Amino acid sequence: MSANESVLQAIHRLPDDADYRAIAEEIAFLAALEQGDQEIQVGRIACRIDREARVVYLVRVWHAARNEIDIQ
Repeated sequence: MSANESVLQAIHRLPDDADYRAIAEEIAFLAALEQGDQEIQVGRIACRIDREARVVYLVRVWHAARNEIDIQ
């Protein structure tokens, strides 16, 4: 779906008495979603589970380097 189509659909979902600020906020929200999606697609953002797993791995490597645990 194009950006134009997304914006038009979002505007049509708003109440008839929505003011310009509400419309602008809706468009800004859609833009933020699109930016986040693009960042995920190019690998700039990892999901929370991936980040947590990476932290756990790094802590284990750090402890192993200090001979405190064996990496399994």
